[in-house]
Amino acid sequence: MLSHWRQAGELPWRPERGEDRAGSLADIERHVAELIDNAEADWAMSTEPIALEVILPRELVHLPVDRWVLSTDGGIVRRLGTHYQLSIRSLERMRERRWLRRWRSRWRAVQNLTGTGYLCRHGHEGHLDELQAALAGHEEIAVVLLDHHIEPNAALGPDALTIALVEGVPVMLWCREPGGGAAFAAAAAELVTRGGLHQIRESVRAIRGKAHRTDSADHVGAHVSLIWDDPERLIDLCDGPGAPRRDGGR
Repeated sequence: MLSHWRQAGELPWRPERGEDRAGSLADIERHVAELIDNAEADWAMSTEPIALEVILPRELVHLPVDRWVLSTDGGIVRRLGTHYQLSIRSLERMRERRWLRRWRSRWRAVQNLTGTGYLCRHGHEGHLDELQAALAGHEEIAVVLLDHHIEPNAALGPDALTIALVEGVPVMLWCREPGGGAAFAAAAAELVTRGGLHQIRESVRAIRGKAHRTDSADHVGAHVSLIWDDPERLIDLCDGPGAPRRDGGR
């Protein structure tokens, strides 16, 4: 099932919900392309980058949604993550109010440009305990880079992504290819530092575009996933969109 919303401008946060659509994953991909084609008519006069966000449950965050094909007009393949600032949002975190306080605290570090990063290395047995300890003691950690891919089956037990979501980390990057490792970690660290946190969505779009231009399946940009999750822009997934909460926050 695909549900979609469209927001006009930054504020006020009142995205309009469109008609839901059911179908296979291939059907959903085609429908997303149709929605964007229709929306382009409304974006025709915009000079600002267009940001697309895909809300996914934990078991689907491994999907390469940035590689989904928009169109093949004139024989030219256009991909979602190459032409738009595309990021993932967590369905579970949007529903879990218990996680909201830590999430909002770390998001303030992103807004204030005081957020720091943490590289989670998968090479030894204690990496999850180290990540948990680092996050528990440092609320300024707003970015987690994973040097390993994410298993689609969350039932296998806790992993770095789940820990980071529960602890409120709003920005996460990882490589979908199991062999990404050190090369991806180095590229991701450069993405974060090159333009700063506020530019990370555009930096990720650019590296995806570079992989597309070189037509290289080995380029890290062909496999990078980005979670960019703003707790001030919540959506009521059971009804209409919800306005951001302002109590005790910014």
